[in-house]
This record gives sequence, C-alpha cells and structure tokens, in this order.
Amino acid sequence: MAAPFVYDQTFAFDVCANTLWNAVTDTGRYQQWWPWLVGFDLSALVTGERAWCEIQAPLPYRLRFEVDLQKVTAPRTIQGHVVGDIEGPAAFTVTPDGAGSRAQLAWELRVTRRLLAGLATIARPALLWGHDYIVEVGLRQFVTRALDNGAPTSQAM
Repeated sequence: MAAPFVYDQTFAFDVCANTLWNAVTDTGRYQQWWPWLVGFDLSALVTGERAWCEIQAPLPYRLRFEVDLQKVTAPRTIQGHVVGDIEGPAAFTVTPDGAGSRAQLAWELRVTRRLLAGLATIARPALLWGHDYIVEVGLRQFVTRALDNGAPTSQAM
C-alpha cells in the first residue's frame, strides 16, 4: 500500500477570523470559486452532515469522495473523515491573529481506488505535484473569489 498523502500547513490572512469562517461556510459558492471542484453537495456545514465531492485533478483522473463532518465548532474548527477514492482524517482550524487570522489545513489521506493506489506507488511525484497544485491554486482562488481582498499575508507558516 502506498504511503499516505500528509499535508499540514498554516496560512495567514489579512481578514479577521470571523470573516474567514463566514467565507469558508459559504458552501453554496464552492464550485464558483473552484472550477476543479466539478461535483459538490452539502446541505449544511454542521456536525453529522456528509459532503460529496468530485475533483478534476490536473492530471487525467478524477477523485470522488465524501467527507463525514465529525465535529464542526463555529467559528473555529471542522474535523472530518474522508471516504471514497481517498480516505483518512482531515481538519481545518481558524485562529485569530491580531487584526487578521490563521487557517490550518491538515490531512492524512490514503489512496483507496485501485488504479490510483498503483500510481501512488510508482508515480508518486506526479500525484504529489497534482495534490500540491490543487492546494496552491485553490488557496489563490479562495482568496481572490471568496475574500475579495488579495493574497494571504504569507503562503505558509
């Protein structure tokens, strides 16, 4: 079995924590912000709900998965468990930082779809590139489309 894709980064934003949280919880606009999110369904960002997602990777494959929202504590934390083509825990945490805020994204996801799991073993650098590309582009798209006020104060902490 291929090693999991582990991600843990913190980003600083020039908006207060409540403004950042309000943008993140505007799930009805996710597909407007992120065109690579080709399928998405979530009735509410609350504990016990399940989000369905389909992502068009920059390589010729799509990821389909669901996120069980195990704990949502407004306006600070979302903890979930991903199941589908990828599987594992994921978390999002917002903290105030002076007049701005910080957001930590963390996950440890294993590829479960047979074909992609094989690729994750032999072509891991390509899949890592695709993962990192989606995260980097997604952050820029979120800032410019959801926050309307420019880049985070720094890429990663």
